[in-house]
Order: sequence, then structure tokens, then C-alpha cells
Amino acid sequence: IDGRWEMIVIHDSGSLSGTVRDLDAEARQAGLNGLGYHFVIGNGNGSLSDGQIFVSNRWDLQLAGAHVASRTGADPADADEINRVAVGICLVGNGEQSTFTPSQTQALANLVTSLQSRLNIEDGAVHLHSDLSDVRSPGRFFPAAKFEAHLAGTGN
Repeated sequence: IDGRWEMIVIHDSGSLSGTVRDLDAEARQAGLNGLGYHFVIGNGNGSLSDGQIFVSNRWDLQLAGAHVASRTGADPADADEINRVAVGICLVGNGEQSTFTPSQTQALANLVTSLQSRLNIEDGAVHLHSDLSDVRSPGRFFPAAKFEAHLAGTGN
């Protein structure tokens, strides 16, 4: 896996509750080959407890993700390329409607920091899905400034 993964992309599930099975079914309905994320972090409303990290088959088998959407009018190959080199992490919840739990954001920070260290990924290569696509995920309630401060070593 050394050198394969170049970035990390953070998403929300778009729903206030949900299970990994729900996310997998939604992905299959959208024509994907199952859950598109490498990791899912629960909020306690579904099959995962608050802050629990689910490691998907995509991570276990080191498969490309299916989590970054193409920008409107862009070549779909651009998103495909990102998905080949980006680790996808999904927070259960809808960041446009409500905040994420402290346990979720702490688990996310710990997971991202661990992946960065293991995979040699710089802070500048950690993105919100909304940075890369015409989507709002992980939403306006995602604590971006606090998260970035954590990555820079100035947060707690």
C-alpha cells in the first residue's frame, strides 16, 4: 500500500441515522459495486455506536474508493482518478442539518492522523468532499477550522 494512497476525503452520509448496510444498499442502487467508502464512523443512530469506526472491505482489500462525485461538466475520469488514490471516510450524519458528535469528530481526527502517518499523507492532501465536488458534504456544521487546527497540531 505504500505510495498508493495520496489523499483522504471526508464525507457525511447525508442522513441523521443509518447503518453500513443502508449505505451499501444506497451505493448499489446508484450503480456502484457496494459501499464506496473505506471507513464509516458512527453517531450512535444505526448499527455503529457513537464514534465507532467501521473498516470496509474496500480498505481490507485495498480497493479503489467510489466516493468522490464528478463536478458538473467535468470529465468523469477526474473523479475516477481521485477515487483510485483517495481514502474515503464517511461520518454518519447530515452536516447540513446538524453537528456531528464529539466522539465522531475525535474518532475522525484520530483515524486521519493515523492514516496520514502510516501512508505519508500531508495535511494539504486531506479534503472535504465539498472541496472536490459540487456537493455540500460533509456540510456547513462540519467543524472544518477545528479539524484543520487538529491536523496542524494546534488543536486538541
